[in-house]
Amino acid sequence: MTKDELLALAQVGGAVNDCTLVDLDLTGCDLTAMTFEHVIFQNCRFHQTRLSESTFLHCQFNDLAPVEQCEIKECVWHESSLDGMEFLNCDFTQSIFQSCNATRTRYQSCVMQHVTFKESKLSAAQFEHCDVVHAVMFKSTLFETVFQHIHFDQFTFYAVDLKSTIFNETRFEKTVFLESELTELDLSHHDLHMSQFIDCSMRQMQLDYATITQCSFKGCDLQYSSFCYAQGTYALFPYTQLAHADFSHAHLESTIWVETKAQHASWQSAQLLQAVFHRADLTDSRFKQAQLDAADFSYAILLGVDFSAAQFQRTKFHAVMTDDPLIKKQPHVLANDPALFEAELWTQQYRD
Repeated sequence: MTKDELLALAQVGGAVNDCTLVDLDLTGCDLTAMTFEHVIFQNCRFHQTRLSESTFLHCQFNDLAPVEQCEIKECVWHESSLDGMEFLNCDFTQSIFQSCNATRTRYQSCVMQHVTFKESKLSAAQFEHCDVVHAVMFKSTLFETVFQHIHFDQFTFYAVDLKSTIFNETRFEKTVFLESELTELDLSHHDLHMSQFIDCSMRQMQLDYATITQCSFKGCDLQYSSFCYAQGTYALFPYTQLAHADFSHAHLESTIWVETKAQHASWQSAQLLQAVFHRADLTDSRFKQAQLDAADFSYAILLGVDFSAAQFQRTKFHAVMTDDPLIKKQPHVLANDPALFEAELWTQQYRD
């Protein structure tokens, strides 16, 4: 098919099927709302080309020059191969990549707002200086994928393996990590403000000096992970696995640790003002020199816990399980919570 034939089809919103387009210079062309199915683009040039609302089904792109300044909004790419392609200053807003091979692709200074990559291969791909607000990566392969100078704002990683993913000079804000694999990932010094980690595997992660303010780690496996010197006011850790995790010197004021399993964990010299550890298993954990003003350990398991040199001020130990008979006799400690005790009595009477 020649360029003129292609543009004639574009005038009527036609479809191109089962052919090879070779050596076409499509600079400045309007291919809006076209459908390409089983088409091979061989050595074609896309520059300032308008491709918005087009659909690419089972297409292949070979030996293309960098795709530059193209409008690719609301496109659908299905089971197509973009292996090794390079996109510069393109607008992909609201485009969908379904079951595509985008291995080794490069996206530089692209607008990718509300873009979805679903069940696609993105190994060794590179994203640099891209706008990815509200974008989603769903069950896609991200082996050694590189994100450079990216601000992840309300981005979602769903069921992806990020163990080998590289994040350089990136920020995360209100980012969601759902059922994803982050084992041994190093996000030290990263800003993760208001991000959510839900049912993720995060063993041996490095989050030292990270900002995790208002983050949620509900149901995550964080065993052996390190949060030393992290800034985590209002962070949530309910139902997490925290065995051998290290929060030494972290700022964790007003944090929630309800029913967490944190055997052998360390909060040495941590700031835990108004932290809540209801029903947490803290067996053999360390709170040496920790600031525990108004912290609440009600119903927690405190067997073998080291509170040496910790600072208490109205710290609650209501109905805790402990092998230290002196813990409830410490100055400024509340051994029982009368209001909570009354609530327990009322609950029992209601059940009876």
